[in-house]
Amino acid sequence: MVGSMVFSFVASMHAVHSQQSELAIVPACVLFTSLNYWRNPLRNSWRRSIDIGTVLIGCAYNSALAYSMTAESHHRRTYFNCVAASSLFYAMGHLFMAMNMPRTAAYAHACIHVVANVGNIALQRGSFASFASVPVPNGLTNGEAGHV
Repeated sequence: MVGSMVFSFVASMHAVHSQQSELAIVPACVLFTSLNYWRNPLRNSWRRSIDIGTVLIGCAYNSALAYSMTAESHHRRTYFNCVAASSLFYAMGHLFMAMNMPRTAAYAHACIHVVANVGNIALQRGSFASFASVPVPNGLTNGEAGHV
């Protein structure tokens, strides 16, 4: 399981190398929370909750960034296809556990890490608008000078 998490480290280092350090945060956080959980994997534990929460928040953050790319962007399509594939591997992992196939479930879970980080690297290779450059609709701004 730890071997598949190496891809989180690779995605994080790729972001740093690409001079997009803000995109290194999500895979690095997922790496640390996953390692923390898998050192003693108890189904009902705070470590598992933190790990899952980190993944969900990171996925929402990265998806918002990907959504800010142009709709025609190859990197955007690749990222969202990787999110969809990772979701399918997650479901397959649950199915294999229900079928009492824990080794196959572990392989499915490892595929989540691999495919999700391919998506992270695709996101890092694309160009996107920062949240600061997203235009605010006129109805949400005060039109008078000097008023914030």
